[in-house]
Amino acid sequence: MLQAAADTDSSETLTERQQAVLDAALRLLVEEGDNLTMTAVARRASCSKETLYKWFGDRDGLLTATVQWQASKVRVAPVDRKGLDLAWLTASLERFASDWLRVISSDTSIALNRVAVGHAGSGKDDLGAIVLQNGRFALARRLKPVLEAGREAGLL
Repeated sequence: MLQAAADTDSSETLTERQQAVLDAALRLLVEEGDNLTMTAVARRASCSKETLYKWFGDRDGLLTATVQWQASKVRVAPVDRKGLDLAWLTASLERFASDWLRVISSDTSIALNRVAVGHAGSGKDDLGAIVLQNGRFALARRLKPVLEAGREAGLL
């Protein structure tokens, strides 16, 4: 089963085919919202349900991977503490903010969050927790080293 780390760039651990499957799942979420099933994703992605279960384990695994894939579109540059200066820090934070605003305001993220809110308290699945842990919290953990390095360098 595929396990992409929430604090890393999922695009580095996924094959192009897996990325295409996750894009298909995200398009289905935008188009159909709450009706995302493994069967629908398999049909849209032209793959077997067996492949989906092999890669992602179950529906929650697929949802987790889709959130991680969406969050991976927000880039965080690795920190070079020795070469850190105000220009690099500013550019890095501006790129992060620009990416984050583009991703969070996209139809895909809006649909994903809409479904997560709709599931809150319904007992359907843990999509709200999945979105929180693998979206917002994961991005915060990825940005933290940049902010800490800026603070240690006296730039923040």
